[in-house]
Amino acid sequence: MLETLKSRFVGDQMKADLLNQIRSGKLIPGNLVLSERKLAENYRISYLSVRRAVDDLVRDGVLYRIPRKGTFVAHPPERRRRNFNGQVIGVISNDLHTQFAATYLDGIERRAAQDRFSMVVCNSRLDSTLESAHLQHLLESGVAGVILESGAPLLQKDLIRLYQTYGVPLVLIDKFCSAVESDYVGVNNFQTALRAVKYLASLGHKRIAHITSHTSHRQLTSIKERFDGFCQALSDCGLDLVPEYVQELKEISVHTEMARLNLHFLGYSAMRVLLELEKRPTAVLLLFDAIACGAYRAIAEAGLRVPQDISLIGIDNDAICDYLKVPLTTMAQPIREIGETAAGIVIDRLSHPEEVFQHRELPTTLIARESCGYIN
Repeated sequence: MLETLKSRFVGDQMKADLLNQIRSGKLIPGNLVLSERKLAENYRISYLSVRRAVDDLVRDGVLYRIPRKGTFVAHPPERRRRNFNGQVIGVISNDLHTQFAATYLDGIERRAAQDRFSMVVCNSRLDSTLESAHLQHLLESGVAGVILESGAPLLQKDLIRLYQTYGVPLVLIDKFCSAVESDYVGVNNFQTALRAVKYLASLGHKRIAHITSHTSHRQLTSIKERFDGFCQALSDCGLDLVPEYVQELKEISVHTEMARLNLHFLGYSAMRVLLELEKRPTAVLLLFDAIACGAYRAIAEAGLRVPQDISLIGIDNDAICDYLKVPLTTMAQPIREIGETAAGIVIDRLSHPEEVFQHRELPTTLIARESCGYIN
């Protein structure tokens, strides 16, 4: 390793030294590189210089980062292992125990089969580190492309860039990464929430609340856009945004797989808070349909009824909507079509890698059921 670097271009010299170590075999693919602070200490240069140099190497596909584990030496594109026959699409779900995942997987499989592709499915279990490991493994294994339902896309920006460096199609679904331009398929979450709130307002509701995600997830694109749509709809309708009318899910519920949650408690506490307000809301937009389970329980315990005392509207059109005591009004996502579209983009990009990235937003549909009523 070099001693103190004295040139003004210290980051470039350190970068050149790391490249020499990789070419000479001192550092091989998969090796963990020293932390950026340790590199700064060893080379006796600033942390910012090291950070910029490592960012360059990640952008060039020489290194890649895995959150909370470190920075590693990447495999050169030409040395990707061919564990698959080139007709396999990798899919990474952040939680396989959801109807959302089951439905888009069905869409992916249907579209892939049309061109004789099969799929291999990974479950990250809401763990960003495991998600990163799946991304790296699929890249090294030689899949034709990957469809990623990421729990935290910003944490995967370096690996998304690495896929692009290798020329391997990667399509994000449900949430996109604002830091990296890439293929994406989802819905317009802003418009979805906007339409849901305006529907409630059309029924005469003026005190409209929103149960959203915990703070730790509030910056995810789908969640933020739904909140922004909620706020815009209130403004468009001349209604006030009451801070107390925005309640969050408990942190444990947004970091726990759906199969391990007790749905009777999902949204229960948030709804309790809303019902205990001196001037309680008359309608609530739920971040997603399953929240209705705990919300209905809290409403019943308070001696109130849906929709006579409070109206609820969700997002997704989960199967649970029809099985609730009062069927839930919702904004239906075309989930199967999202999967089909994502698979089609992967397959098309294999033939046309030079095409510009696509940001596809499919329309949602209002499904009116009995949980929304006119305000008295």
